[in-house]
Amino acid sequence: MKSRTPIPRSQGREISYDMAAKTLSVSKASILNWVKSGELTCLRRGYVSSASLIHFQDQIAGKTRLIARANKLYQTTKQRPVKTSEPSDSYEAKLGNTQQNKEGVYYTPPSVIDSILSKIDEDVSNLTFFDPCCGTGNFLLGALRRGFKPENIYGQDCDADALAIAKSRLETKTQSAFNTLTCADFLNPPSPDPAHIPQKKFDIIATNPPWGKKYTRQEKLDFAKSFGLSTPIGSSALFSFQAFAQLKDNGVLALLLPEACFKIAAFIPLRDQFLKVDIVALENHGRAFPSLITFAHSIVCRKTERPLRTSISCTSKNRTYTRTKASFARLPKSIFNFETPPKDMEIIEHIFGKPHITLKDSARWGLGIVTGRNKALCRDAPLVDDVAIFTGSDISKTGLKSPSRFLNPDLSRYRQTAPETLYRAPEKLIYKFISTRLVFFKDTEQRLILNSANMLILNTAFPLSHSQLCFLLNSDVMNFIFQKIFGTRKVLRSDLETLPIFHLFFEKHAQLSEAALLEYLGLEFTDDSYQILA
Repeated sequence: MKSRTPIPRSQGREISYDMAAKTLSVSKASILNWVKSGELTCLRRGYVSSASLIHFQDQIAGKTRLIARANKLYQTTKQRPVKTSEPSDSYEAKLGNTQQNKEGVYYTPPSVIDSILSKIDEDVSNLTFFDPCCGTGNFLLGALRRGFKPENIYGQDCDADALAIAKSRLETKTQSAFNTLTCADFLNPPSPDPAHIPQKKFDIIATNPPWGKKYTRQEKLDFAKSFGLSTPIGSSALFSFQAFAQLKDNGVLALLLPEACFKIAAFIPLRDQFLKVDIVALENHGRAFPSLITFAHSIVCRKTERPLRTSISCTSKNRTYTRTKASFARLPKSIFNFETPPKDMEIIEHIFGKPHITLKDSARWGLGIVTGRNKALCRDAPLVDDVAIFTGSDISKTGLKSPSRFLNPDLSRYRQTAPETLYRAPEKLIYKFISTRLVFFKDTEQRLILNSANMLILNTAFPLSHSQLCFLLNSDVMNFIFQKIFGTRKVLRSDLETLPIFHLFFEKHAQLSEAALLEYLGLEFTDDSYQILA
């Protein structure tokens, strides 16, 4: 899995250049370059915003030339000296950061493994267990603790050195030879080898697949086609589909996956696959890895068809409750928002039951300007021809901050821009892109925005005005919907296009207020929560 370093609690919304460099496995010079180019947002001298760092990891790192460039401080051969008593920890510490990034190599804490395997509520003493990405053997040792017999435990990995450590650890634990490990790529299996792992199916498959293993787009597409998919998907999803293929009917699959697999549109095919089987449990393990910002989520499911009403155990932040598959299937993009309790889902389903339209195919969308060199091209004081430019942090639902940055309005100077007609539209909505809340502002002065903000312009046939839509998207109830369904740190167009737009409300209310909107929706807000009116 791809290495990322957590942001210390004390740093809140900012993170030092040094910590950002460690998080991205690059040099501090690279961080400075990305601040200058606008890919990272500088809050004050020596610090970038944690939100821009998260956006950089999710949307830019590994997808453009920025990470692909050689970074001499972090070559594959670089080792990081770490004091440790566990051979697996030592091996992981010695892996070069470039190699970890390329192969998606990071190993799962035993406490997380035990929590996942505890969801398998049956006698496992005579069942076969397989970890197809076993690394140094953490899941295999977890299988021993769970009660699997050593002769029924199989492991596979493409790293021969990691497998040697896994073999040594297992043999030390069992005091016997362990010959059920195979060196191979799970997505490119070797010819069947009776002495090791034949092309067989298993009772239980549990693994932490590579989250960011680097394949070319064509490789991803070829793999996806082998699973009947038409578009390329990430390595974690590819390994999950392959695990399903090698699982016996009625077998159990337990996976530790990045949060994105449960929420982002690109992973809809994987979520649809999960919805076809019996989902036993979902759990949010938080920031489970020493060098990871993204949350780790697990899913345990049984390969058997079950109706959508099947109850699922959902655990997050030490709270456990049950949800149904139907509650996920009915959401936009089949999002697994399992941290949202049933009471809140009842409110959401009530809201979606009201007549509404969506923004799908109803607006033109545009990105803010990527200058490529913010420090050089954006100025604190304007030159003669300069105009004001606004960032996401300048936008609030009550107004726009006074301009503090200026640049030349000639868009041909910059790395990436939307069509100039969008910036110069008589009316447009601009909104924060990196945010946990919806924050929109109606612009009538043809303002320019940087890439921490986006914009939309409604089609003339849309029944709402920009002012009406701005009110609705900024409303507390719409933010409740957005946060309870998507729960992301970014405001994505694809998410905005699924939100319910209550057009009939505006036919009855000229004066817009939160109270009037709640009355129309049949809701009241008491004790910090919404209630459905009788």
